[in-house]
Amino acid sequence: MTAVDIGGGRSLAPKANARSAQVIVTSQKIVLILVTLGLASCNKMVDPRSNDTNRRAAAAAVTQYEINTEGASAADRCLQAGLAAAAYLQAQDESNYAKWRALEEASCAETKTAR
Repeated sequence: MTAVDIGGGRSLAPKANARSAQVIVTSQKIVLILVTLGLASCNKMVDPRSNDTNRRAAAAAVTQYEINTEGASAADRCLQAGLAAAAYLQAQDESNYAKWRALEEASCAETKTAR
């Protein structure tokens, strides 16, 4: 993308690039949520007693948290921690759910104070 001069030496390109990056990150988050929910529902259709798929989905959510939150805003950390907490809740892993729920609450509180 080339920069468009809007006068005074200012350009529209940085805002457009930032907006494109936000759209990509948001799209990735939506896909992660849909995949997580899809895996959870598939597990129930195959065998409601099997929790292996839910544990893998939780591990994937933690990996996504680690990847997506390095240098991320508190809002992004809040969202990613919430996804991990939800995955552990689905896996019925109470101790990890509590850990990730606390991390989510701390990140979300940090978001509120940053405004």
